[in-house]
Amino acid sequence: MTDFLQQAEELFPYTQALRRDLHMHPELGFREVRTGGIVAKELEALGIEVEIVPGITTALAAAAATKQPLTRRGVARSVAFFTSSTAPDEPDHPALPETDTLVQYMGGREAAATAARLLAEGRRPDLPVVVVENCSRADQRILRLTLDGLANGLDAAQGPVLVMIGEALQQRPHQAS
Repeated sequence: MTDFLQQAEELFPYTQALRRDLHMHPELGFREVRTGGIVAKELEALGIEVEIVPGITTALAAAAATKQPLTRRGVARSVAFFTSSTAPDEPDHPALPETDTLVQYMGGREAAATAARLLAEGRRPDLPVVVVENCSRADQRILRLTLDGLANGLDAAQGPVLVMIGEALQQRPHQAS
């Protein structure tokens, strides 16, 4: 028992620094991508095998929740998923994907800037946009607007926000609004 307590005491500064780092970069909901990556790396460094079990991506859950295809024959043949920010200590990636439909993860605060960049690149102001907050949860919220409306910003969100942009997102009568 003494060896265990001594090891725990020796690990304390390390675990304390790791906890502080994780608290400085909070992740919402069940999407702790950064945290999961750090934990997996640490476990592997200890010789513990890690298996990553993928779930359904939020983009597909949002498309299902809104009854919204991300591609559409004759309108949108491609879709790209991207995040609003890069990893800590990594340079920003200024380019947006060149695709018919864009899906922006963690897009709440950065959505207006993304819309402004797309407008500056020549995308149509009336391009359809679907915003899903708290996707696939009981408090899910769906907002439909246009690219120029998105450029004006979003109201403060109470949970994770996914922003889908593109012609395929044009609302049809049977889709949730």
